[in-house]
Amino acid sequence: MDHKQDGPDHSAVAEPEHEHLTTEMAEALAGQDYTLGIVPDTKRRTNWTMFWLWVTLQVSVAYMYTGYLARSQGLALGDMILAGVLGAIIIFLYGSLSANLGTFTGLTHTLLTRTIYGRAGSGFVSLLLIVMGMGWYGFQALFLALILQGLFGFDNNLVAILAAVFGFVMIANNLFGFRGVAAYARWVAAPLLLLWGFYALIKGFATVPGATLFSAPNVKEVTISVPVVMGLLIGGMAWGNEPDIFRYAKKARPFSLPTLFFGYLIGSLVFPVAGYLMAELANTTDFGAAMKYFVDFSLFGLVALGVIVFFVNQFALNDGNLYESINAMQNLFGWRRYYSVLILGVLGAVLAYVMATAQSVQNNFFIVANISGIFVPCATTIMAVDYFIVPRLFPSLKRPSNKLTNWGDAALINPVAFVALLIALIVGAYTGGLIPGTAGFGTTNIGLPTLQSWAVAAIVYLVGIAIVRGRSDAYRLLGFPKHFEAPGPEAKATAPAPAHS
Repeated sequence: MDHKQDGPDHSAVAEPEHEHLTTEMAEALAGQDYTLGIVPDTKRRTNWTMFWLWVTLQVSVAYMYTGYLARSQGLALGDMILAGVLGAIIIFLYGSLSANLGTFTGLTHTLLTRTIYGRAGSGFVSLLLIVMGMGWYGFQALFLALILQGLFGFDNNLVAILAAVFGFVMIANNLFGFRGVAAYARWVAAPLLLLWGFYALIKGFATVPGATLFSAPNVKEVTISVPVVMGLLIGGMAWGNEPDIFRYAKKARPFSLPTLFFGYLIGSLVFPVAGYLMAELANTTDFGAAMKYFVDFSLFGLVALGVIVFFVNQFALNDGNLYESINAMQNLFGWRRYYSVLILGVLGAVLAYVMATAQSVQNNFFIVANISGIFVPCATTIMAVDYFIVPRLFPSLKRPSNKLTNWGDAALINPVAFVALLIALIVGAYTGGLIPGTAGFGTTNIGLPTLQSWAVAAIVYLVGIAIVRGRSDAYRLLGFPKHFEAPGPEAKATAPAPAHS
């Protein structure tokens, strides 16, 4: 294990970013990404760098598919925009807690789970992270292959092969850890994608006749709704492992709130609305044809340029998807980081191939988006509640979440958090159409599954804490680390003995 090299170093003096690139490259080659330690202040990035990274992770050509679905299934443009704005507000409420959990602690999502969920709970949440990250990873690799099919007319067998190839080669930036992901986002992906997205959006609004711009599409039956579109957008924007990214943010007010809000707003509106307008102008129900029209419309018919832009976008998104899965695997195994990169790259290639030969793209998108909005975000919601809210309601239950808990010191499990998470996952899976064999599997939402599952996770956890807080074994039932030192005389009487698991 690389525990030593991942430990924090607070002794270094902060230098301008360009003056220690050699050091950072050496750290990258050695596998140093603080996946097993706290990110020191000297390695924290400015809000400007975090903004470019976050925008890159929020703007996606794949989000055009949401706009395309909204238009092809009968939703008016005004409703599409409403879904985008409401979705951005809802995900911001979640993200402001989730992201700053990383900023305040400097720890990865999975390292925080050791302190809050215990060993068994941490392992379970790590598996959820891998499932969620690799689900999106495989889909984005497939989506790139489908875009190329629309441009060049490839047959389905070649699409499956291309999806698998893309799934493996997309590991490149993650071989250099966070600095590779951040540099690519800051200098390549974000500026290019923002310029292209806003150009397509403005030209689309200028081209669609004003008399028909906000009129309802001419379809036989409206088969989609504002809540469904909101759910797809929220699922796309919810990474779940926001602490992994924002542990690199500086703790300067107003923290990361502007970065989060504008990133979410851009992500929920620019490409989804552009996709809607392209579907309107192309007047086709074939997604490949709509994407070809999009290239002709927004890139002057330069197919080669379109291919470059699509590659840039999909690589940037899968940087984030793979990054969260890597950190989860590192939490479980703690080996050399590039082992996780290579193993997950192979897994992503296989998954992309399987998706290409299995269900429809629409069903894949629906399932992956709902998994993304429910699985890990429910776990993260409980963690954010534990860190930000519980100490204010129950001061004696403040958990030592600002330092690393080694596996040996972690409790076996936090039963209260684990039960709250399971209940939230069941609610989310049922209302989000994620249970195989049910009538709505892969097609139907009940209400807004993401928001419902988050609320259930938070409420059940707080109720559980209120029930057990007066018990003599409260610290054990809440999965506090073995060597936790309680803050006051009354609390010390209920602190767990080192022998507890």
